[in-house]
Amino acid sequence: MFRHPPGTSYIDAMEEPPPLPWPWLSELELEFFVAEYSRTGFTGGLNWYRAFDLKWAQRKPFEGVQSAVPAYFLGSEHDVDLEGFHGEDPIGQMRAIFPQLRAVRMIPGAGHMVQLEASDAVNEILLDYLADIVSQDDQLSP
Repeated sequence: MFRHPPGTSYIDAMEEPPPLPWPWLSELELEFFVAEYSRTGFTGGLNWYRAFDLKWAQRKPFEGVQSAVPAYFLGSEHDVDLEGFHGEDPIGQMRAIFPQLRAVRMIPGAGHMVQLEASDAVNEILLDYLADIVSQDDQLSP
């Protein structure tokens, strides 16, 4: 659910970013992104948004269907998408779809680019999730 007045654009809904460079993005990394987007354009990224209606139509038959696949969720405390576009209880919605949601971990202080902002924490959580998968797998083996 978009929690802003009708007519508010996505960009206008976001907070003003702090001045560059950011603690989690070096000037060299930023220069790399600028060079790559200058070279290749941003069509791929834009196509994700252009396909919203198509993606909605493709997912419509699965509305209300639960997944039997065990799942994990890694998120961040200040992800603008999670906060602004997924309703009042996005984790509750996730649990309704994935009854075998084994773990939910939220990284405090991080935003949408959590893998860059808190890479050590992301890696630690992914390793924990992998260890749990191996543990669960060992318990199922004869």
